[in-house]
Amino acid sequence: MSIRLTHAEFAATQDKVAKINTRAAKRGFTGRFEVVGTPVTVTKVDESTGFEIRLAYMETTITGEAPKYNGWTFLATLDWDSVADGLIVRAFSEDVQVDRDALVKGHCDHCGVQRYRKNTYVVVNEAGEQKQVGSSCIKDFLGHDATVVFITSSEVSEDAMGGGSFGDPVADTLNVLAIAWAATRAFGYVPASAFSGSTKEVVSGILWGRSKMDNEARAAITEYVEGSDAAAVEVRDFILSDAFSGTSDYVLNLKAIVGSETVTPKNIGFLVSAPQAFARAMEKTLIREREKDATADSVHVGTVGDKVEIEATITRINFIESNWGVTVLYTLLATDGNVYKWFASREALGEKQGVEVKVKGTIKDHDEYNGTKSTVLTRCKAL
Repeated sequence: MSIRLTHAEFAATQDKVAKINTRAAKRGFTGRFEVVGTPVTVTKVDESTGFEIRLAYMETTITGEAPKYNGWTFLATLDWDSVADGLIVRAFSEDVQVDRDALVKGHCDHCGVQRYRKNTYVVVNEAGEQKQVGSSCIKDFLGHDATVVFITSSEVSEDAMGGGSFGDPVADTLNVLAIAWAATRAFGYVPASAFSGSTKEVVSGILWGRSKMDNEARAAITEYVEGSDAAAVEVRDFILSDAFSGTSDYVLNLKAIVGSETVTPKNIGFLVSAPQAFARAMEKTLIREREKDATADSVHVGTVGDKVEIEATITRINFIESNWGVTVLYTLLATDGNVYKWFASREALGEKQGVEVKVKGTIKDHDEYNGTKSTVLTRCKAL
């Protein structure tokens, strides 16, 4: 017989069985348990929205014989609390005789610990030897229990960034990326540090939640579902590519999480930020492409020393630090289609891109960068 567990429950069950088997080997018990799990993916379709959710589980079987000391059987339960200053012996058979003189309230013959115990038990071996044992030690004589460990959200702490509990089933990575893509389009991206309504909370609710708010979120992203699967693949490929690079923990962690087939609830916060990272990179690429198209016909103007007067738009502002302070580099696209640059000692043209300005200055140099020709000005003045 098999049972379907979350990955966290399967890991907890493996840990429990490993401890039982280790104890069995150390104490010379007969019997051992074996836990075997097979990954399975379950697809659920939300009835109201038709949105598909894929969650991963472990199909689990436990086989073997309960580890225990060989040759011992249960004899009776000792109830020390039912009668004031008395003892009730509940034997499994009327024919069983328990040596009451050898019994001590709260004592365990096996571990030797004397403490308050509501119940203790009597076991007997094939030679007729009886032992009084506590509830923790009786498993060594009658066999250890290898039932699965079920984890609920009340039994484990939630991820510090909010969202699903460790007991929730892991999710299909591409499916989560598709949901995050749709959720970001529907609500915008909200970081996990936000007081409420973060993208992580929204996606976690869509995956595992059952509240009215979770159902409303599922309905809200329905119109953005079309194309989200294809977008998820594009986002994944971008994150795993050299175009998304760096040595920060964020970059390295996100690459590791996106590269896995499944994602755990505690890593959802990283994963749902991937569509936003992709979108920002694409926006920068589009800006560069637009600038390149706009400056494709730029030529070098005049000769060094000539004075010029231009009407232009500020397309980029760079602040360059040096030992002599900060230099402000203004890149200007003039109305004649040519690019000019001015290395200013202060923010003479302001801090906003896209502003139209009128400038006069002296030609200092002719430059070319990434195929774009520009004319470098000096001693400029805003008109």
